[in-house]
Amino acid sequence: AIRIGEYPTEEFRSYVQQWLGFETDPEVREALGASQRRQTEIPGWHAMQACGAPDADFKRDDPKAWAPRSAECGLQWIELSYATPMNADRVGIHETCAPGAIQEVLVRTRDGEWQLVHRTDRTPTSHPLSIEFPGIASVSAVKLVLDTNRVSGWNEIDAVQLLGSGGMQWAKSARASSTYGGGSGGVSALADNRENR
Repeated sequence: AIRIGEYPTEEFRSYVQQWLGFETDPEVREALGASQRRQTEIPGWHAMQACGAPDADFKRDDPKAWAPRSAECGLQWIELSYATPMNADRVGIHETCAPGAIQEVLVRTRDGEWQLVHRTDRTPTSHPLSIEFPGIASVSAVKLVLDTNRVSGWNEIDAVQLLGSGGMQWAKSARASSTYGGGSGGVSALADNRENR
């Protein structure tokens, strides 16, 4: 009940609501209430910061964007999920701070498989970065693989827009290989300090 607050996703918020519906132990209910409050406060640089429309300052290190565990830490990824699968043919990627580290872009297709739609040894630093690919039906998620050693500094992702004949969407949930401040898989605790940044 205490740890579930570390998971600020819609699935876990819903799970807490269900749990509260049948839990009778007062201490557990109190812990669940505290977890509910924590789930609505997404820590800075957490993977969930890459959900929704862009809101970070793309010229600087900004806690409103996702950042991996350190500035140069090899290959890292962030996976973004969308509310409704849609026919897509491009993504608009809003990078912040030190853009240009994106090495691969993959999309999850109707059968649940990941399909590589973009790979490069050198990523342009246009803002936002637009990656086009042949139309794919029922795309439900996008995965970005970053080579954080490619570009010095903090390679951060503010938002990823999915576009195509099905319209456009911003991500609703996200998870990542690592997150600044500790944790992995989209779960992290807010760092007490960022003096080493």
